[in-house]
Amino acid sequence: MLVPGSALAAQAAPAPRFRGTSDGQILVTTNDGATWTLHADFGKAFSVLNIQTVGTDTIALLQYKGLDFKLKLSVDGKHWVTP
Repeated sequence: MLVPGSALAAQAAPAPRFRGTSDGQILVTTNDGATWTLHADFGKAFSVLNIQTVGTDTIALLQYKGLDFKLKLSVDGKHWVTP
């Protein structure tokens, strides 16, 4: 039995996973994809092409009017910032 707040309970919790959409949204799941919630909305003019983990960083590749750029998830996991 896992006790909430225990080290075992913390280890059992799945890490957040992200996915992007062609209409500029980044979605996040913390339950292995059972449900997804909006994490960021950059607007329909943007497309989220890819999200990947590089070392300890989560990097999103976005496109705006044919130009590609990268954003990195902030240390607190709440914001997307330029790397």
